[in-house]
Amino acid sequence: MRGHNFGNLFIAAMTDITGDFEEAVRQSSKVLAVRGRVLPITLDNVRLCAELDDGSVVTGETRISASGSGIKRVYLEPEDSTPLPEALNAIKEADAIVLGPGSLYTSVLSTLSVPKISQAIAEAPAVKIYVCNVMTQPGETSGYTLERHVQAVLEHAGTKSVDVVLHNSQRVPEEIADRYRAEGSEPVEGSVYKIQQMGLDMVAEDLLSWDGYIRHSSERLAKSIIRIILKHRGHVLRKRVLEMYWLPDWLKG
Repeated sequence: MRGHNFGNLFIAAMTDITGDFEEAVRQSSKVLAVRGRVLPITLDNVRLCAELDDGSVVTGETRISASGSGIKRVYLEPEDSTPLPEALNAIKEADAIVLGPGSLYTSVLSTLSVPKISQAIAEAPAVKIYVCNVMTQPGETSGYTLERHVQAVLEHAGTKSVDVVLHNSQRVPEEIADRYRAEGSEPVEGSVYKIQQMGLDMVAEDLLSWDGYIRHSSERLAKSIIRIILKHRGHVLRKRVLEMYWLPDWLKG
């Protein structure tokens, strides 16, 4: 089991117990007191694959992250896997779609590898926010700038998959950054101008939290996302509130 994270093992165990992956996700949400719904993108038996810069193909999340070669693209086998209807409907009805933070290729982009999922995101009226990682991931995004992270998302999911890029602007304390560099990881840096040249909005704010480890601050990140939603979808939300609470019944229809 070396190299596998607890979440994957827990889901695998629940799938074995329930005999159904969708039910395993549902029961796991109850056990972990998850707020909201967790929906898998597909119930098909799929494998995550990566085509590397040297032309070779690697299969499996752990092997992909440890490949040591640059990743050209990730995809699922079979490539025509069937998306979960509930997931497509949730995307269609969403006010905001947030991609990340998380491992760029093996978490964020693997989710977008079901063609109808990325198509649904592109067609959704929601504001689409990409939250870039604070630090690069050794073996997966070594040397990646902010722009390269964003470009990978656009190449996998299309130019309409992102409206706003949200990135940490706070400098990582040097003593912590040095420790991360020793492990092959470094702060993700980039140019607001280059992101804007891609036709995207850029929001750079202090999102940092550290207690010896570099992470996004959950509270700061949530507040930033809410501000972006209100800016891009505020008129829709205000209209919905008015229709629900203020208008007379004969006008609500």
